[in-house]
Amino acid sequence: ESHDHVLWCHGRFTKSGDEFAVENVYAPCDPRAKQELLNSLSLKIQALGRARICVCGDFNAVRSIEERRS
Repeated sequence: ESHDHVLWCHGRFTKSGDEFAVENVYAPCDPRAKQELLNSLSLKIQALGRARICVCGDFNAVRSIEERRS
């Protein structure tokens, strides 16, 4: 399942039957668009309930101005 900036993969572990989700994120650089994405992800994760979730990807976040090159 793919939406703006996120690719979702859902599955179920065969032995336990537990559900899981993996989301691969490529966040926009624009601060407002990034915040909208994070809000959307939060709602989606909450809707998944007790499923195991792995969130990974490129969040286009910098810790300091020195990281902001090119």
